[in-house]
Amino acid sequence: MPQPGAPRHAISRRRLIALTGAAAALAVTGSPRRAAAADTVQEVLDNGLTVIVQERPSADTVALQHTALAGVRDDGDQQGVTVLTSRMLLSGTPRRPSDIDMRAAATLAGGTLSRGTTSEVSSIACVVPGSSAELAFDLVSDALVHPTFTPLAFLTQQQLALQNLSQRRTDPGMLIDDLFQQSLFAGQPLGLPPLGTPATVAATKLDDIHATRKRLWGGANAVVTVVGRIRVDDALSLAGQYFGPLFAGPANVRPPSPPQPPSAPETVTGVAGQQQLFRVGFLAPSLSDSDRYPMAVLTGMMSGFSGRLLRELRTQRGISYTPSAGYVSYSDAGLWYAAAGVDPDKLDEALAVTQTEIRRISDERASDAEVSDTVDASAGQQILATQSNAEVAARLASQQIFGDVSTDEYVRRIQTVTANDVQRVARTYLDLDHSLTILVGPAGAQ
Repeated sequence: MPQPGAPRHAISRRRLIALTGAAAALAVTGSPRRAAAADTVQEVLDNGLTVIVQERPSADTVALQHTALAGVRDDGDQQGVTVLTSRMLLSGTPRRPSDIDMRAAATLAGGTLSRGTTSEVSSIACVVPGSSAELAFDLVSDALVHPTFTPLAFLTQQQLALQNLSQRRTDPGMLIDDLFQQSLFAGQPLGLPPLGTPATVAATKLDDIHATRKRLWGGANAVVTVVGRIRVDDALSLAGQYFGPLFAGPANVRPPSPPQPPSAPETVTGVAGQQQLFRVGFLAPSLSDSDRYPMAVLTGMMSGFSGRLLRELRTQRGISYTPSAGYVSYSDAGLWYAAAGVDPDKLDEALAVTQTEIRRISDERASDAEVSDTVDASAGQQILATQSNAEVAARLASQQIFGDVSTDEYVRRIQTVTANDVQRVARTYLDLDHSLTILVGPAGAQ
């Protein structure tokens, strides 16, 4: 699940998910049906698609999410092709000829149909009232099994992608996201531009979309999670009926590609907007690293309305309205940053305060009370997220594909974090001698 303050990347800012690295994580061993948890059942279809169902009678909705191991990092030399293929999947089918027809079918039932692509996965999600549960299976499977990929739809999506690229270059928030990701992970798959480049998008052909679908969107490379007011046997039956015809395809195997930190402090600049944005960042623990939990607590201590950055930059000095910190863990790496937006003439002061706070959390052991309060807040946020069927469906997909832990286990591990743990990870990862600083603002401001 995304950590608090996760940056916007690719399509969704808040739903960054990580991968354990081996496509074998998609495979289910043992009998074809087994209990993944007390109230959760898992089954594998003949085409290799894993189906996980959790019946939750208390909420009169059903959330269905199809998650494929198909992310920006899988683009290779065809940068932007994964996002473009994901968009094409919702561009129309024989029964629903356009993206408007696809989404309208969900809307008319009082539900939603959405898609997203992050660095590591692509998902199509549908949430509907419990009485319309079968519609969710129909809509999502229709997009995956019967996409028409017409030349007109491709041209439309290609033009929209080029417009999005233009927007990302001129939107300060998007630009700083992209510069940070691409600079911190330079030369690595995680550093590929989320939407590609104008040249690579323009060079993409419809045949490339067909080939990418065959490579990444087969049953053996995905999981379907179903959560809500639906009987387990009914959900499994519908999954077999609607997703059974999906081709199997290959499993996506990703060799680990851990990056190296900057050998010295590095600064990258960009021009956009009127305010001066900055981000000071570092490599951080991966999803499977036990340091993930104290790093999440550290992030909570630095961010939010009770965080150190807001207290120093906003409450004490009044130079930044929304300072923040963020932590994102991927399968083979992670990133952490402190960020703010200020008037250009306050940049030096704000950077100095931010660097001081980064040093302080490394040099000075936090109080047990501050750590305890942050642990309680983090645990509470995780528990509240389980009230949404859509969030639970996303979490189940994360557990299956990425080796992520359950909410209960995440809370248990967070609750073991101590002040010594927080100081240790700060000293391990937040070394200003190996930091990356991104500055985005008006021309001539830096």
